[in-house]
Amino acid sequence: KVSPQLISRLKTLRVVLKEEEGQISQILGSLLIKRGNVSDGQTMLRRAIKLCKKGEQCRGAHQSLAQTLQGDPSSVDEVIKLYKKGSALLPTDYETYYQLGKYLNIQNTDKVGGKADKAAAAELANARTEAANALASAREEAATALASARAEAGEAAADRMRITEEDEEDDGSDD
Repeated sequence: KVSPQLISRLKTLRVVLKEEEGQISQILGSLLIKRGNVSDGQTMLRRAIKLCKKGEQCRGAHQSLAQTLQGDPSSVDEVIKLYKKGSALLPTDYETYYQLGKYLNIQNTDKVGGKADKAAAAELANARTEAANALASAREEAATALASARAEAGEAAADRMRITEEDEEDDGSDD
């Protein structure tokens, strides 16, 4: 349960910890929405998005704000922008791509069904493929880096063994 005291403490923290204000505003926005104060929650999420210059610090804020705007037909364009930005920050979050595809469809037709559904589904499928490809590429890069690190570690161990053997031979030849 979200208490008024918790909200008050977070508001105080936001002032005290200026460098963390974006992240605290995101948390505060989500909690306000949970308490039913959607308007203030949206304001806090907008503030979080504005304060997090690089965006990585407030991953998920765009999606959270978009979710609160989903019932407003006049906000379709904003919802699409938020999901696009959110997908750039969280490229492996399939839910974001699903919601983006859904809203692109609404933007194109103002209704669900028909030819635009196929286009939105194709765009969603492309977005999912891009996300899957990005994930596969990251996995491949990680595997290559791991194999390289293992090879280097093996070479270093072999060098240490050679040095140890040479030292032992040197010690034995002095006798």
